[in-house]
Amino acid sequence: MMSNAKERFKILLEGINGKLDLLIEAQKTLNTKMDNRFQEMEKKFNEKTAIMKKELFL
Repeated sequence: MMSNAKERFKILLEGINGKLDLLIEAQKTLNTKMDNRFQEMEKKFNEKTAIMKKELFL
């Protein structure tokens, strides 16, 4: 049988583990959102660059 202190420590570690899991999931979501945003910005930049090149070399 576990001592009271060991049991409380185990419960504390389980709570920390759960919070770390949430933090990891949030980080993955943030990375995905940032990647998507970067791709959108890159696409717009390339479109604007193509328009500018076309206008300059007419």
